[in-house]
Amino acid sequence: MALPESVREVVERRVTALGDRARETLTAAAVIGRNFDLGLLAKLVEIGETELLDELEQAVAASLLAESTEKVGRFSFAHALISHTLYDGLGATRRARMHLQVAEALEDLYGTDSEEQFAELALHWRLATVSVDKAKAARYSLRAGQRALDNLAPEHARRWRWPRRRSRSPARWGTRGRLRRCSRTPATPSGRPIRSPSALSSFAS
Repeated sequence: MALPESVREVVERRVTALGDRARETLTAAAVIGRNFDLGLLAKLVEIGETELLDELEQAVAASLLAESTEKVGRFSFAHALISHTLYDGLGATRRARMHLQVAEALEDLYGTDSEEQFAELALHWRLATVSVDKAKAARYSLRAGQRALDNLAPEHARRWRWPRRRSRSPARWGTRGRLRRCSRTPATPSGRPIRSPSALSSFAS
């Protein structure tokens, strides 16, 4: 579902007021997702953490972001429509490259065996659409689904079932009885598709 021009204009106006560098920072954050950590974002932008934090605080003051009171260094977009607009402003090639950067940054920060990061790693490797790394995307998808099953969350597990046409590799790893393949793709970091007209109108008003 395409965003109404009124919504895009509101977001563009608020982001433009912060400058070009802030736009690049917020766009990188939108690729990470609705919620993101300072440490991960710092690996994607070419400025120091102090300057990055200054930019994020300015975005908080502009009501574009909210800073978590429960976890130090955690921020979130004040509204899903903000991250949605920034994310949709990227071309397909640049978007895929940025997902690859996020996936590699996650591995640098947490390694490849962090259960808490399996879902994020699966998401970003799949959206990176880098042909040589399809097997890695499939492995993380399987592990994310297995972790969801272990945590008694079968509905979440179904998000990570790997479609047969994408890769034959998962068949070798078993769990066929518990985690069947399907063609469903997880939602993008921007939270799309957005289907609620009331949400759109309330943001633009």
